[in-house]
Amino acid sequence: MVISVYSFMKKEADSGNVINVNQIQNRVSEATGVSISTLKRILKEYEHNKRVGKEFSTPHKKRPRRKIKTDVDDFDKCVIRRTINEFHTTQGERPTLKSEQITVNLQDGSDTNSCSSSEENEREEEDAEEDDGELSGIEAL
Repeated sequence: MVISVYSFMKKEADSGNVINVNQIQNRVSEATGVSISTLKRILKEYEHNKRVGKEFSTPHKKRPRRKIKTDVDDFDKCVIRRTINEFHTTQGERPTLKSEQITVNLQDGSDTNSCSSSEENEREEEDAEEDDGELSGIEAL
């Protein structure tokens, strides 16, 4: 902020073009690089705080939020997704974390059908082998 005001004043002195001193808001806006509407909002807040006796302060630096670490593999994601979808279709409402039925289903493991594509492929191969054996037995007759 200080650098932008300094460079504005320096540029203004070098060029000899001085913005009219009576247009304070325009001059401050140009010097700081802040729009006039933002400047008006800040001045309004400053005047309000001055009347109330409250200290004027600038916004604090935003701190980055810590990311929640969860290790959920694809199988668990699929079970959770299926449980939520089944709850929605059976109960007719959107599930929430307070919905006890979802928690019970997930804890019981009652909804642990195969979700992994590799497991599905293995089951399909086993089914295909059984089907082939039955067909060959029929053909032998």
